[in-house]
Amino acid sequence: MARIFRVKDMELWHAWTGLLQQMLQTLATDWGLGAGLAVVVLTLAMRTALLPLTWSLALRAAARQQKLAMLAPQLQALKEKYATDRRAQMRKTLELYQQHGLSMAMAKACSAQSCRCR
Repeated sequence: MARIFRVKDMELWHAWTGLLQQMLQTLATDWGLGAGLAVVVLTLAMRTALLPLTWSLALRAAARQQKLAMLAPQLQALKEKYATDRRAQMRKTLELYQQHGLSMAMAKACSAQSCRCR
């Protein structure tokens, strides 16, 4: 069953790269832009098309960072208070996050997103 998914994934990948290649060919030759300018135009078009997705992710990450910045002194106090007991420290940190509408799932998603961007 896993092989079927790989074949379908590869077919989708080939269709996607074929579409991009065709768009580059059209921009470069039919529109007379040349290869370099065609790459720039296609890159700008793709970035513009993906902007609504990246914008919402960036806004959510910024809001989370603001909340975490406000909680930084309390988090530091928890680290100092429960320096020897990691389990209690994690439990209290989760309780603090829940009181302020934060979750660990958001933290993992935001950190993964920031790692991909850098």
